This record gives sequence, structure tokens and C-alpha cells, in this order.
Amino acid sequence: MKPFRIFLITALTFFLATFTQHCTSQNQLKEEEKNIVNENYFAPRPLPHSSAEVSCTVIDIFEKENKTVIIVRIDSVHGYGAATRPIGIGTKFEIELTENHLDDSKKSANEIYKINSNHKLLLALLNNEFDMSQNKSWKIISGEK
Repeated sequence: MKPFRIFLITALTFFLATFTQHCTSQNQLKEEEKNIVNENYFAPRPLPHSSAEVSCTVIDIFEKENKTVIIVRIDSVHGYGAATRPIGIGTKFEIELTENHLDDSKKSANEIYKINSNHKLLLALLNNEFDMSQNKSWKIISGEK
């Protein structure tokens, strides 16, 4: 009878140790899955097609054919959307400000885009569908100072 008790205690101990190890490893897997989900949750969103996120400095602002135009120099490029041509650092662009962009703010273009001010802009490359010989122009989608 005594050998049976020793066998039973040994078997029960082995079973409990194995079961505890299995449960612990399952909890570790669940924790790892949560970490992967959390990492993907904060992944940056891709930029729109034919767009670029840039930091730039305003070089000049002027009126042209009753429209406000700014000239910016690209200081750094933070990312590109699909099918966007590369932008060189130091490149200068002439960007026409649209009424929609200025209506979002209560300030005028001269208050927002002061000469030598720095801005982080999301630019979109627009085609002129009717005249393909014209250069493509960049438009501001959104911006922050």
C-alpha cells in the first residue's frame, strides 16, 4: 500500500507541475498578443496618394491674380504617399492658398504664413487634366505651425 501512495503523490505532483507550466505559458502568449495589438494600434497611417508631409520655411507671400501665393523652401520630408515623386531638401515651391484652407482659420494668410515662419504641411500634387503640358502644382491639404 505504501508504494501505491508514493506513486500517487509523485504522479499528482508531476501532473500539477505540468498543468501549472502549461497555464503560465498560455498567459505569456496572451500578453505577447496584446503587446502586438497595442503596437499596431499606434502605427502611423499611410499618407494619401500623390502627397508628401514636409517641414518648410515660408520665403515670400504675395498676391497673384487676386489669389494669395506663398513660396516655401523644403527643410525636411517626413513621408510620401503612394506614387509621389521625391522632393529635394532646399527645393522651393510656389503654392496657391485656397479659400477653403483659409476659411478653417479665423486668421488671414499674412497672419498664418509669415515670412521665415516654419510649418509642417501635408501637400498634394495636383494635375491639370485639361492641359498636360502645364507643370503640376502642389496644394496644401493640411498644416500646422
